[in-house]
Amino acid sequence: MSYTVKYLEKETNKVLHAELVKQNVKFGSKVTETAVDIPGYTVDGNKKVVEKLNYANNVITFYYTENQLVKIQYQVADGQNTMGSVTRPYEDVKPVTGTPVGSTANANEGYSFVNWTVNGVEVSKEQVLTSDVVAAHAKNRENVFVPTTFVANFQRKLVLKAKDAQKPYDGKALTGADAGYEIIGGQLQAGDRLEVTYSGSQKDVGETVNHIVRAVVYRGEDDVTSQYAFAPFQDGELKVIPATVIMQSASATKTYDGTPLTKTDEMVITGFADGEGVVCDDFASRTDVGDTSNTFKYHAASGTKLSNYDIKPENIQYGTLTVKPITTPIVVTASKLSKVYDGKPLTGETYAVSGDENLVAGDQLVVNLAAALPMLVLLQIKLLYAK
Repeated sequence: MSYTVKYLEKETNKVLHAELVKQNVKFGSKVTETAVDIPGYTVDGNKKVVEKLNYANNVITFYYTENQLVKIQYQVADGQNTMGSVTRPYEDVKPVTGTPVGSTANANEGYSFVNWTVNGVEVSKEQVLTSDVVAAHAKNRENVFVPTTFVANFQRKLVLKAKDAQKPYDGKALTGADAGYEIIGGQLQAGDRLEVTYSGSQKDVGETVNHIVRAVVYRGEDDVTSQYAFAPFQDGELKVIPATVIMQSASATKTYDGTPLTKTDEMVITGFADGEGVVCDDFASRTDVGDTSNTFKYHAASGTKLSNYDIKPENIQYGTLTVKPITTPIVVTASKLSKVYDGKPLTGETYAVSGDENLVAGDQLVVNLAAALPMLVLLQIKLLYAK
């Protein structure tokens, strides 16, 4: 004859293991069976004995009860309680038939969720830890839930701010790369580096927004940006201010020669960008003896915007044009005249001149001789300058 061994869940009679059928067993013989080990269950009685096998007792049944509930925990990583929270700190599930609900990690303001880990190993990058993920990592090799702790990891968001930058106009654009960035929230892992791309650029005098458009984190040559969270980038300002220009005309000196004295070279001009500048003209002149400021006018050279420069009146300095007098004297000597007094004026037009070779071409020496009294001779000399 034969007999059958069954393995059922207590109270529900649910089959937990395939039944065992043994053939060709002697009628009336003694039979002993030992329960199979079913993971997650505890059997009521490990052995069953049938003293005399017959057709009325040829079914041996082992009843099993599912083990106690298993605790699945969901925790925030140590030291990160201010960074975020989880919606469900724990749940108890049946070791075999249980269905976990899972939990959700929520980051606080200024922080971001990183991942879920079990024993330091990442199991999910999604904030919502689903039932399937829990089941996949909280069961042992026998497909039975075991006490497991899932850890939610958070990090401070990287907050990047484009720096402000300012410079005097120099003909070259001031860019976001010139200004750079600063991390005002969060931090990079040791050894990681950031490469930042900007959109701001300002060449002429004025200002514009320095905006970060992209940030990439590298670890060695590997792009690990996905391991970081970024808060909205904060803008900076790029500002170009007018460059200060100083101009000074040269001085010149000469002895009076009847021609205008000018000085248009040897100008000292500083502050213009390479390839830019001004054209100076309408310089002052001086002909007569005396001093005159060497004034001038200016206008932008080709390719120059004067709006990019600060040309203050006090930064325009003028040299001096000085015309000195001729120092060699011109001497006029009247000739001696005499006669026997006759009551009439003594007159004459005879005189001698020395030094008149120093007269400038076009200038004229005029000498008038006259006697105001019968015995007094007057000498009047005039220099008539060429006009």
